[in-house]
Amino acid sequence: MKAAHQVLDAIEPIVASAPVVLAGDWNLTVTANAAAAQLGSHAPGQELLARLQSGFGLRSAWDLVNSEGSVPQTLRWARNPETPYHCDGLFLPEQLANSLQGVDVLEGSPWTELSDHNPVVARFATRATDLEQESG
Repeated sequence: MKAAHQVLDAIEPIVASAPVVLAGDWNLTVTANAAAAQLGSHAPGQELLARLQSGFGLRSAWDLVNSEGSVPQTLRWARNPETPYHCDGLFLPEQLANSLQGVDVLEGSPWTELSDHNPVVARFATRATDLEQESG
């Protein structure tokens, strides 16, 4: 948690001057989804989410499109690969939230061979017509 806040302290001037997307392994639960409370490290994650939203204007991509239901595992622990933990996340500025079409956590091969983390992938509308089709 301390390391995440140190990174945010360091990049705060950059974020203040331009829209950014922050993504990575945060080493704590990075969703406000109610099901995440069962995943461990929930309170520190909520503190980080609050800082990202209020101080940086960033929202969790996962939470924007998956506010309810189960939270997929992004970290497969080396010693206990069955214990779910959602510590990898993408954080977007509000101006990108409208074009966000979905967020997926990829599982299986080849990801299991490449890393102990499942990738988190965001899908965005790429043209005005994509946005019109989604809203209409």
